[in-house]
Amino acid sequence: MKKQIIVIGIIVILLVVGFCGCNEKKNTSQSDEEFAKEIIVGTWKKSNVAYEWNVTMTMHSNGTVVTGSPDVGYGSGEWELKDGKLILTWIEGDVTKTDSWYYSFSDSNTLLCTIDLDDFYNTTSVYERQ
Repeated sequence: MKKQIIVIGIIVILLVVGFCGCNEKKNTSQSDEEFAKEIIVGTWKKSNVAYEWNVTMTMHSNGTVVTGSPDVGYGSGEWELKDGKLILTWIEGDVTKTDSWYYSFSDSNTLLCTIDLDDFYNTTSVYERQ
């Protein structure tokens, strides 16, 4: 049983890395961040099969974001693209929290792949445009 879980885990990691492997850019007159700002606006959904909960992020063109799930609740904050990273900032209680992710787009910009830079394991996630 443990061998099957390890094999499945390795396959999932390889698939995620494969999804993150390409980054399409069609308009060469824009900088990468300007291009990404146009693409990232919208609603993205991550399905976490292992924990059976779904997370959505709605990125607005004014730099605000609403993120969360029906299971854990929703929060709002701000997003920005800076130095090749997606940075999310929000307030939980009296504490301001910031997440920094490397990001890339693939599959005709319908998939957003992120690597969490604040996580010891550098967790990789894939979000699908809704």
